[in-house]
Amino acid sequence: MDMHGAGYRHAMSVTKALRIAGLIDTSHSSQEAMDRGTAIHAALEYADQDDLEMDGLPEFIGPYLDAWTRMKLETGARIVEVEVAINDDTYRYSGRADRIVVIGEHRGVLDIKSGAAAPWHALQTAAYAQGDPAVARWTCYLTHDGTYRLVRHTDRNDWQKFLAALSVAKMRVEWGLAQEDKT
Repeated sequence: MDMHGAGYRHAMSVTKALRIAGLIDTSHSSQEAMDRGTAIHAALEYADQDDLEMDGLPEFIGPYLDAWTRMKLETGARIVEVEVAINDDTYRYSGRADRIVVIGEHRGVLDIKSGAAAPWHALQTAAYAQGDPAVARWTCYLTHDGTYRLVRHTDRNDWQKFLAALSVAKMRVEWGLAQEDKT
């Protein structure tokens, strides 16, 4: 029996699910800010793969790169994997964890943000950890002034909250209240 309904033969992305469920507010986000975040994210990915070309790098990326480098040095974070695809066949969702890291004695998922902190970030990392309480979860907030804030998410209810949001998102699509491709 297909418990997800005929409309859910494919996986819904983590961020789409959170957006469709109404937990992500992008009304105050400009296209410029989103493009800047994408550029920062790409630069950090190349840096962690030792493939970043500094020539021609937009000047605004420098402080974010400095903050990321400082976070790794100060915490001893070791990058294990970069941009890891997450596919959950049981709940039919997918995503991409920015990093798999080891910090101290803890191995886990780390998401990188260049914007403001938001409650849904904890749910996003819970989805990437696929509800496994043995997997540590962090969000690293990088700022334009070259500083960072590393937040460890420890609320075990985040997984259940994500699953609830995923269910609501799928119902909204199924009932015609939202379109998955127009988030």
